[in-house]
Amino acid sequence: MFDHVKFGVSDFAASKAFFLKALEPLGVVVAAEGVPTYGIELVQKGGNASLVLHQTGERPAHLHLAFMADKREQVDAFHRAALAAGGKDNGAPGLRPHYHANYYAAFVIGPDGHNIEVVCHEPDAAAVDALRETYAALNRNDIEATLKAFDPQIAWIEPAEYPGGGTYTGLDAVKAHLSWARGTWGEGSCEPERFVVAGDKVIVFLHVRVRLAHETEWREGRHAAVYTFRNGKAIEMRIFDDTRQALEWAGAKA
Repeated sequence: MFDHVKFGVSDFAASKAFFLKALEPLGVVVAAEGVPTYGIELVQKGGNASLVLHQTGERPAHLHLAFMADKREQVDAFHRAALAAGGKDNGAPGLRPHYHANYYAAFVIGPDGHNIEVVCHEPDAAAVDALRETYAALNRNDIEATLKAFDPQIAWIEPAEYPGGGTYTGLDAVKAHLSWARGTWGEGSCEPERFVVAGDKVIVFLHVRVRLAHETEWREGRHAAVYTFRNGKAIEMRIFDDTRQALEWAGAKA
C-alpha cells in the first residue's frame, strides 16, 4: 500500500540512532540521507517501502508504527535492541491472542513518545522443530534427548485408562515414565504425521505402530498430543485419542 511514510522528530540525531539500532534485527539500513530537515530514509534489505525521519520544529504527534518480522526471534531481538537504545518497554515479546492465535509482538516507546511495535504472524517453527526431534529421540530410545524440549516443571498428562496413565510433573517424573513406557516396546515407532500450531499450543498428530516386548502381534493407532509452550519450552502435554477433541481443546481449526 505505501511507498514511504515520512514523519517529523524533535531530535534528529537521537531518533536516527534509536531507529537504526532498534530495527537492525529486521535488516533495516539507510537508503538515503540529507540534512536533518530533509531527513534519513530507512529501508529493509530487499524491500520497497521506506520510513523517512526528518527534523521538525513542531512537537510530533504520537504514532503507532508496527513493523513485520519473519521470525519470532526477530521480535525478541528488536525488543532487546530498542531497550538498549534507550527505549521504554511498552510490552514484552509474547503472544497477543486477542488479535489472532499467532500474533507474536513486542512494543517499545521510542523518542517523541512513538509506540514502536514489531510483530510476527507466523507460527512458532522452533517449537515444531523441537517436537520433531522429541519423537525422533523417543524412537531411537534416547530418553535424555526426548526431554530437551521440555520445561523443568512440565506436566505430562495421559488418560487414566492408559497403561501407566496419569499426570507426571517435572522432568524426573516424566523421564521415569517415558523410560518405563519405551522399555515395554519390542519394536516399532511413534511417528508425527502433522503439526498444527495454535498460539502457544502445538498439536501433533501421531501414528503409533508398536509390538510390545511380550507380544507377537502389532498394535497400531492414531492419537493427538497437545503441547503448550512458554518461553520456548513445553510446559504441558496432553494426549487425546480423538483428534477432533484435541483440536477443540487447543482452540485450533482442523
